[in-house]
Amino acid sequence: MRSRLAAVLMALLVISTAGCARFPSAAAAPGTSSSGAGSSTPGVSSGTGTSGASSSWRPDSTGSSTATPTPTPTLAGHAGRYVTVELADSVPSAANCPGCVSYITQVGDRLADRAGVTGVVVNDAVAGFTSSQVLDQLGTDGVRSRVADADLVVITVGANDLPDDSDGSCDPDSGCARMAIAELRTRLTTIVQQVRALQTAADAKVVVSGYWNVGVDGAVGRQNGQQYMTTSRTMTRLFNAMVVEVAASQKAIYADFSTLFIGTDGSADPTDLLASDGDHPNAAGHARLSDAVVSALGR
Repeated sequence: MRSRLAAVLMALLVISTAGCARFPSAAAAPGTSSSGAGSSTPGVSSGTGTSGASSSWRPDSTGSSTATPTPTPTLAGHAGRYVTVELADSVPSAANCPGCVSYITQVGDRLADRAGVTGVVVNDAVAGFTSSQVLDQLGTDGVRSRVADADLVVITVGANDLPDDSDGSCDPDSGCARMAIAELRTRLTTIVQQVRALQTAADAKVVVSGYWNVGVDGAVGRQNGQQYMTTSRTMTRLFNAMVVEVAASQKAIYADFSTLFIGTDGSADPTDLLASDGDHPNAAGHARLSDAVVSALGR
């Protein structure tokens, strides 16, 4: 992939959020690499590559790469190629994970390898992006062209849209939380519809993912207290349920990022799958997310 919680959490969150966010944060400059992120000049890889950048209950505001953007190649035609495009916040950008290969690069490479063709991965993820900003991306010629050419588009966004609950005013049972989820449903539905309308590849697919937590998790999350963990996990379940419904209604494919991190009952500790910020996946986490997408595709 968010609630910051009741008054009890407030003091803790004031301390912990200094470097935190997948709550709405100013969009950081996109991290780029051989498969890195960017709204205008995305990272592109052929075959394997690495990527870098950051997402809001999550530490997002500072976790971006400073790598030089890779020039965008022409992506016309599909003969002998499998083109994968990601539209997202910081999660697929390998933020705060130096040397990591982003899960979207791994997905594209695995699918291309199985098809016996060259894999081209375009990571248009941008740290801090909200669903509204992804919609704005879809209004630009470059992103529209890349989506039109894609065999697979993966969408991971929404955590940065959720309201900051640091003052305890917007817990998952509140009207503002329900309103935020409802508004997100509308925007995410529009994103999927626009992607589908643009795609031209035969048998092109759209995958929409949830999150394991829309906030920080593991050891870092526990430092914020049990109320924070309970609230952020509850908000995540509400968010993921909404994404499942959007995917089903739009004939997209849902990728479950939660079960492989925290188990079916939410009791597993994901610390070993997270970067030091407790927010973004580490190398093992990216491998796990790659498995989730490939499994969702039935490959």
